Amino acid sequence: MENNGNNNGARRAGGLHARVDLAVQEVWQMGREFVFGAPVEQQQEQQEQQEQQEQEETSGPTRMERSQMPAEYLPDCVVCAICTDIVHPQRAVLVGACSHVFCAGCLARAVSARRRAARTNNDRCPSCTAPFAGSPPQPLRTANPAVFRMAAKLRVACRNRARHGCAWVGALIDDDQHFHRCVPAPAPACPPTDCAAVAADLANERAACLKLNDSIAALKMDLLNAKAELHLCKSAQITDRIMAQTAATLRFNTLQAETNALHANFNHLLANTNMHMAYAAYASAQSVLEERHAHEFKRMFTHTVASVSNAHFQCLRALDNAGSVEFQELFGDTVDGIRTHVRTVAKLPLASDPLAPIYLVISTRYQHQDSRAMSEDGAYRAISDFDATLANWPVFSLKFRTYIEGKEMLYVIDRIDDVPDPEDSDEVQELLAVQAKTRRKHDAI
Repeated sequence: MENNGNNNGARRAGGLHARVDLAVQEVWQMGREFVFGAPVEQQQEQQEQQEQQEQEETSGPTRMERSQMPAEYLPDCVVCAICTDIVHPQRAVLVGACSHVFCAGCLARAVSARRRAARTNNDRCPSCTAPFAGSPPQPLRTANPAVFRMAAKLRVACRNRARHGCAWVGALIDDDQHFHRCVPAPAPACPPTDCAAVAADLANERAACLKLNDSIAALKMDLLNAKAELHLCKSAQITDRIMAQTAATLRFNTLQAETNALHANFNHLLANTNMHMAYAAYASAQSVLEERHAHEFKRMFTHTVASVSNAHFQCLRALDNAGSVEFQELFGDTVDGIRTHVRTVAKLPLASDPLAPIYLVISTRYQHQDSRAMSEDGAYRAISDFDATLANWPVFSLKFRTYIEGKEMLYVIDRIDDVPDPEDSDEVQELLAVQAKTRRKHDAI
């Protein structure tokens, strides 16, 4: 029993030592590869496998030809600058100094050729000649995972599509795996007819295909010409539409301006019509006043302090073309011996507006019955009495102001309702100056 136990322990110890020796050998091999690189045999085997894969790829259509994405849409980071083909993500390297991507085989051959030609080991990027010093090329998978994934996901067709009709389409990273598993379709059997006849038929078919290609090219050119003519027609239609819209806009603006002018003329005519109606109403009132003037005037002035005799008033229709008329009416002596002379009733029109308001200027002169000039106090008392009387005079909407200039009293009808004052009249401006001067003198007294 003890011997069996010893034997078992010895066997276990021997197995343990064997495993330890194997682990040490593997670690030593890994360290040797890390320090001195892979063994020459392994390097040669890897190089042979890579050359075989490149030969298999170059024997058929390129990855660029098999790509499902048009070449003009492919980014530069997935195209080798040496062979101008799409890089295989598992066999692509990236130059750290400039981030250019190449096929590993293409870069190795370019670097070797440069070393032989320049007899130097200063390797440089074949695309931009940036030196490799300090940043040797790295596998694309670790150097730039984003570009690696982009290249790996590119969809390509099978290499056997043209030769054997394989319909596989997949990611570029799965291309090698599918190619080794792809079963080529059986070769077509020879036809029962003579091969020479088949070759002749093939030549005829090729000639027919060339004719069809020429016809297709001609049809494409006709299509391009038709599209160009259609574009020109559309451009002409758009131009005509724009010109028509511009002309319509101009007509609208012209009509709008004419409409605004008509509105302005209408407003002007309406204003003149209103003024004419106001003047007509005033004239009608004066006409009514004329008929009852003698009786009303005498009745209003009979019981005043300044009782007036020989009352007479002429209506405004006696105005002549010059716009002024003289009233030759003398009022008899009053109780106080005042003689009132109605000298002038004047119409002061504007030259540009025949409907200007009428200003009545009544000038009165006072004389004592013994031909001596009355005092200013007496004149003011007479004016006050006369003002009180005129305030009840039944003239429609007339307002009076009383001023005195020396021995002359002016009764000025300031305003006729609804008719504007002609402020720009020279005679009115002169009259206003006299009024201001008289007002200052009156205030001083």
